[in-house]
Amino acid sequence: VIKEGVLFSLPVLIVFYMIFVGYTPIKAGVYAFFATLAVCYLRKSTRLPLKKLVDSLIQSSCNLAPVAVSCGIAGIIIGVITLTGIGIKFTVLVIILSKGNLFLALLLSMVVAIILGMGMPPSAAYIIEAVLVAPALIKLGVQPLAAHFFIFYYTVMSAITPPVAVSAFAAAAISGSNPIKVGWEAVRLGLPGLIVPFVFVYAPEILLQTEFHFSAVFTIITAILGVVA
Repeated sequence: VIKEGVLFSLPVLIVFYMIFVGYTPIKAGVYAFFATLAVCYLRKSTRLPLKKLVDSLIQSSCNLAPVAVSCGIAGIIIGVITLTGIGIKFTVLVIILSKGNLFLALLLSMVVAIILGMGMPPSAAYIIEAVLVAPALIKLGVQPLAAHFFIFYYTVMSAITPPVAVSAFAAAAISGSNPIKVGWEAVRLGLPGLIVPFVFVYAPEILLQTEFHFSAVFTIITAILGVVA
């Protein structure tokens, strides 16, 4: 299965490459789409009949619609935040409540990210948090990429964090299990995902944001051991 599916990593690599060299995400997605079609038709077993291809496109559009609407609404919210100055006030509020303590500010940001992530799709929640939360962390000395990764991770983790663990509850419905028990089990299994964002902040070399030397290698190895543990 892995041997047959390895070619399907090509479209993903194309997306990463095109975005890194400066192409827009839309253009990268279009090229990746045609690359996926090309890969499908390389093997007889993966070739899509025209009807199945059309059905897949229709289904993809239906799946995309809720996310697109959420992102559109998030854009309106961001506009309100920008025009009213709430974003600046929120940044100041986080700094005041944490009294300039980075660890407390991170805990507050974690709670905000998880709560916002519970109420909307991760993509839309992250866009709002990038305006509200990230600036506060950056003002406290966190590197921009680490700050954004921090809030993004917790936004995604909200999908398995009770009381509104959407993904865990969906899994419970499929398996016929107790939703709350599945939610807490998901948290237990996903625990490294709740710890790793702090590593991004306190050891930015793991994101290759500093000069690569022995300390970076040491940090990466210890982070792997921590996740395994």
